[in-house]
Amino acid sequence: MYFHYKSLQIIVLNLDSISHFFTIKIRVYSNLTMTNSKIEQLLEFLKEDPKDSFTLYALALEYEKYDDKKAKEYYDLLLKEYSDYLATYYQAGKWYEKSDKEFSKEIYKKGMAVAQKQGKTKTYSELQNALNVLLDEEDD
Repeated sequence: MYFHYKSLQIIVLNLDSISHFFTIKIRVYSNLTMTNSKIEQLLEFLKEDPKDSFTLYALALEYEKYDDKKAKEYYDLLLKEYSDYLATYYQAGKWYEKSDKEFSKEIYKKGMAVAQKQGKTKTYSELQNALNVLLDEEDD
């Protein structure tokens, strides 16, 4: 299931009956069955917020199934422009293992550095394990 948020304006009255406007984020859930529909929906979300790293990440995951060139485009964009988006590193590393194991190792190592900086020990361990598996495969 994919989700995305949109802005919604609400009016809140204080005790003095003065209106204040607040922008809050609400989640709009989509349960889409067809990948093309998912991709179309995600591209619409991207139009609304072109810098939303979650949407870019979701597009990379969807394109991974059907269009390697597009998946690479989105993973590369995330790694370059959204380097603090930690979820990218494991998935991009796994995806690159198919075509460029050296770059995959670099991705895991960069992700470990980001995880350490963010204090995400579990993610750090997952990236370290993925790197170790890749290194072990090379030794065999």
